[in-house]
Amino acid sequence: MNSNQWDKIQTLFKEIVDLDPESRIERLESVKTDSPLLYDELQSLLAADSQHTSMLDGFAIEQEDLSYLVPMEELFEE
Repeated sequence: MNSNQWDKIQTLFKEIVDLDPESRIERLESVKTDSPLLYDELQSLLAADSQHTSMLDGFAIEQEDLSYLVPMEELFEE
């Protein structure tokens, strides 16, 4: 992605993020028609934004329960 594309994505994100759901869908559909790459990136950014997390909440990885990745018995082996 080049800087012009990133500028366009930022502008579109700021335009779309606060739209009501119906208007957002309409605007995204027009972006998808014009540029599928920009559409995909916007969808990703909007999905991340909708999770209502903030940098003040810490890292996203800290918000997830990853305990299933390492069985508890392995933590206490000597």
